[in-house]
Amino acid sequence: MRAFMKIKIGALNYRVIRVKKINGNARGEIDFSTKTIRVLDGLDRDVETETLLHEVTHAISPNMGEQAVHTFSNRMFQMLQENTKLTKRLLKTPQK
Repeated sequence: MRAFMKIKIGALNYRVIRVKKINGNARGEIDFSTKTIRVLDGLDRDVETETLLHEVTHAISPNMGEQAVHTFSNRMFQMLQENTKLTKRLLKTPQK
């Protein structure tokens, strides 16, 4: 399956793929051994983005508990959406 996105986290590169099914009622999952993030195909763009942030949070802090990951990623997504000036500043390439 071909990755629709690649995400670099520290020294590691993760492939992000869309899949038809994930075990349980999850919308996404991370496989640390293959460095793959899977998200359900067909999600609304905002739901997919929030799911990606959730899985990226797992990659950044693998020992963080599920509830803490959920709270952090939801709040981060909300903060980035509500503070577009900050988001644009974060994404702006530094001038040399």
